Amino acid sequence: MGVRSHAISVAMTQVVATTEAFRYTDMVSGRIMLLTGANTTLTFYECDTVDGTYILCDDVGTNGVVTVTTAAVAGNSVVMPTALAGSRFIKIIGNVADVTIKVIVKTQ
Repeated sequence: MGVRSHAISVAMTQVVATTEAFRYTDMVSGRIMLLTGANTTLTFYECDTVDGTYILCDDVGTNGVVTVTTAAVAGNSVVMPTALAGSRFIKIIGNVADVTIKVIVKTQ
């Protein structure tokens, strides 16, 4: 099986219930492109089903929160935490509401 990647547009909010989930199954790495808005923190949640109860990814960053050293503004990107490899569905919560991100993921 060859390496391949694809991009997923995701609507990110400040609340788990209203943030869009995306499938991360079989993904080993990726990037988060901030298309609009600015964030200084990104918080990661995972679930085994798309519509289940999402739990905090404690082993990502500090208690699930990745602090972006300089405010991630539109047009910048940050790496997906490698600790997420093996997760099925992911939600990323920002500290700014109604932000559009594009997640580029790569399979092995």
